[in-house]
Amino acid sequence: MGTAGEYSKQTNKMFFNSAMAECLPISCDEASTVELTRTLQAAYQYLTRCSESEYGLQMSIALDSQFNNSLSLGVITVGEFPSNMPLWQVEAWKYNILPKLKDQLGCALTLENFTQMLALKFLHGVSLQTDFNLAQMQQRWAQSILNYGLLSPDCWRFLFFRTKDFAADTDCLGVALAGLYACGAINDCMLARGAFELLSSASVREVSDADNEASVNERQDSLVKGVLKTYFEDQTFVLYQQHSERANERSQAKFRGCKHDLVAVVNAMLPILQTLQVGMWELDNLIQLQEYAENLSHTDNTTISEILCANWGYIANHLNQIEKGGTRYYPYSETFLCCLSELFLYCPQQTAAAISASVFKAKVAYFLATVNIPENPLHQNPLRLAQLVIAADNYNTIYPQMPLDPQSILAAKQLLLSQVRQDGSWAPFPYFTLGTNHQVFFGSAVITTVFAIRALEGSNAVNNKQALDLKGNLEGI
Repeated sequence: MGTAGEYSKQTNKMFFNSAMAECLPISCDEASTVELTRTLQAAYQYLTRCSESEYGLQMSIALDSQFNNSLSLGVITVGEFPSNMPLWQVEAWKYNILPKLKDQLGCALTLENFTQMLALKFLHGVSLQTDFNLAQMQQRWAQSILNYGLLSPDCWRFLFFRTKDFAADTDCLGVALAGLYACGAINDCMLARGAFELLSSASVREVSDADNEASVNERQDSLVKGVLKTYFEDQTFVLYQQHSERANERSQAKFRGCKHDLVAVVNAMLPILQTLQVGMWELDNLIQLQEYAENLSHTDNTTISEILCANWGYIANHLNQIEKGGTRYYPYSETFLCCLSELFLYCPQQTAAAISASVFKAKVAYFLATVNIPENPLHQNPLRLAQLVIAADNYNTIYPQMPLDPQSILAAKQLLLSQVRQDGSWAPFPYFTLGTNHQVFFGSAVITTVFAIRALEGSNAVNNKQALDLKGNLEGI
């Protein structure tokens, strides 16, 4: 098991004090300390209630970007619609919306694993609430991810839904590995197994926009050779789809098409870089690539170094134009900045060698400068706000000698603190969409609250790696 990130209780106390000081208004008076403490305590209690509920942490679906009239996947799975929902809305969901989603996805909507993956990745550190047992919740999330999200003990790919009838993807795999590794639920070898799968998703071909039939009803984007795809679309996918020797592991998943998503690429890069950091691979190791497209198989051999170069170039190119908006699946620019900042935080040398820290700083500063403009949608969206604060905090943690303006970050944290709801949560907003041409939004108050907690606790509170006593899927892996 890798030991980077393991700290003593004395060090944890230091993190508590420094992170608390970062979060507080400039005066750091007693009233402000009490307010922050109560807010975080209520937020963790909210997460506990949701985590211990019948369906655990689950996303909701909405048909508009303001997340009105949303439905939880737990409710959808059992078919018990809220009693106060008008009959016409119930019938619209039952007979129109859900059948169309099933047709687009290739499977019925069911419970998902991704929220727990996000929670484990962003809340794996030291809780500032010293009376709160974060490790106990981490254990529940990690065990659930390994039980319901792992494609197979023989194939370290992770699933968004709790069904093998929807294809495993690199975004879930990257987020799951980062969270499981950070809290000590998997060791270096397990991390490397998953990271190898991520490398194998690199695109074999260079394909222009017009020539790429990404998938039905989706925008056609170019494929960049060597850049990690969102879906694997390879021989392993076909084997699990048709020929798995274990009947319960056979998949009816549809091909999703060869495509990239910027945030998914960044999320997938973190476990790859961490595996290199612990010395599991050499940069000149060869990776065999293979993908299916238009009923043809395409193959290639390339080195880890070549894959990294392609992906760093892809990320840097999009960073330069991030003001244009979100990505194929993620509607907010702040999501990309937040996830990229995690690379700076955990793999600073590798990331700084490929991505300009000054450019990243300028992009975060650009959005920070607009936070307190009431007409700006960012001002009214706690999910975007929290992700921006995380990006800024991560940057300042790594580059304290040339920091972003602390006053601007504190102002953003104060605004976020003012937006907490009575039950300890923050309002739901879309975290991602079903695709470029689908006005279906996934998010929840849980997801917003996870990012808000991390934003208020600060980057110094993430470096406590504890080995969890996990059973079930870990045995025999």
